[in-house]
Amino acid sequence: MSDEPKDPHGSDADQERKWAAVEEGLELLQEGDAEAALAELTRVAEADPDNEYVWFFLGNAYFETEDFARALKCYVRAMEVVPQYVGAMIGA
Repeated sequence: MSDEPKDPHGSDADQERKWAAVEEGLELLQEGDAEAALAELTRVAEADPDNEYVWFFLGNAYFETEDFARALKCYVRAMEVVPQYVGAMIGA
């Protein structure tokens, strides 16, 4: 048994799967299309509610549309999934 601390985000394979799931929504958000990003990221969140990245980027998309209450809820959800998720702590 290893003494190394367990990554709170999961295994490398789990990380890759989570990132791949949010990639399209993140690209839409970076292109400035927050509404399309919201639609895509909401779809991902419904399919994978334990993906902390989707909640973080949903929070960012809601922030971009000035829906600050929903943004905060998403950041909090990301921290519920992975309490050590620093990005979500900063967003919240």
